[in-house]
Amino acid sequence: MTKAEFETWLAYHRAAFTGLSQWIAKLPDPGSRRASDGEPHRLAVLAAWYAAMRDCDPADARVATDRMAGGLIEEPKGWDRHKTSIAQEARRLASERNRHQSAGAWRKPRFAGGEPTYRCLECHDSGIIPIWHPDSVTAACMTLDGDEANGLGQPFTIYEAAARCPCGAGSQYRHLPHYDAGVFCRLEVDAPSWQRVDALLAWTEQHRKIPVHDCFAPFAGEADRDDRGRAVAAEALAEFCGDDAF
Repeated sequence: MTKAEFETWLAYHRAAFTGLSQWIAKLPDPGSRRASDGEPHRLAVLAAWYAAMRDCDPADARVATDRMAGGLIEEPKGWDRHKTSIAQEARRLASERNRHQSAGAWRKPRFAGGEPTYRCLECHDSGIIPIWHPDSVTAACMTLDGDEANGLGQPFTIYEAAARCPCGAGSQYRHLPHYDAGVFCRLEVDAPSWQRVDALLAWTEQHRKIPVHDCFAPFAGEADRDDRGRAVAAEALAEFCGDDAF
């Protein structure tokens, strides 16, 4: 922001936090005895505020003020700390906006000859790859070992999950595990249920020497400790293929 934009934002911020004006008014004038004794004068303090805010977008700074005034971000103790908290929130807003714009560029459909084309053939620019949950892979191992009592088809053995694609569109899903075809079994959502199960059994038989259980333990354990892990994965997967995909 320019100096004029900073002054406009500061007036907006002072209107939201009226005590700030009193604090600024009490700062010593340049050349005063207090300033001569080493106390920062008003112009020096406001210059430090501008230095902290100059790289922020004015619109983001106003939103950050609104969020602080509304209690959405914590108001710091001490007026001089306002500039730091507002600058941090403004930069966070800018980073989030840029991230969504970047992901949106991947999601924007492109066509050739009337047919959609994609930069990434793995996820079709969605950033999400549907996978079988590790619990289902474990059940598939039981089935292959002849343990039908704990194999696929028993209660709590058919789970879907999601992994983030290695392409640029997947960068917005950093809370999901990174997709690796040798670690996660891809779930073809458009295939009939029996074909999905057959594909899972075939993949498990091929990869079970990884070893399967040790490889999936961290992911499965995290989901078991925090039910939100599965909820987040299910939400991301629903965004990719619709709520009625399964």
